[in-house]
Amino acid sequence: MRRIACLILPAFAALLGGPPAAAQVCTVSTAGTAFGVYDPFAAAPTDSVGSVTVQCQAAVAIGISYSVALGPGGSGNGAARLLRSGDSSLGYQLYSDAARTQVWGDGTGGGRAVSGLLLLTLGRLSLLNSLPVYGRIAARQNVAAGSYVDTIQVLLTY
Repeated sequence: MRRIACLILPAFAALLGGPPAAAQVCTVSTAGTAFGVYDPFAAAPTDSVGSVTVQCQAAVAIGISYSVALGPGGSGNGAARLLRSGDSSLGYQLYSDAARTQVWGDGTGGGRAVSGLLLLTLGRLSLLNSLPVYGRIAARQNVAAGSYVDTIQVLLTY
């Protein structure tokens, strides 16, 4: 046991002091934020939670830092996202915190990307991190009945 520990410890030191691993692969997947039925007469906002999952694999890495940005959607303005149904629109926003105070965006329009670090260890070289996406439609928006949608581009940088 002692001999193995002596062999492993120098390997950790070399990994920590060396350049980042070139053989890193990270992917992103999403579980959309579905709001369900919106009541324009309700006094409270309509909230929902979805997720963005980052999964990274590496041959020889200790840690992989990443950033996840959410695009502005069809409105082109991350500060004023819109769900659309034909000519009608419904304002909404996506947040990185449960209190819905930090707009999750791409660095424009007041929103910012979410960053993280996946720590990989010997013997477990694939990890994932699920990041909640908190959605909110403001209350009392006068809109026509219909199915409202928007498409958000997710950009993973690592």
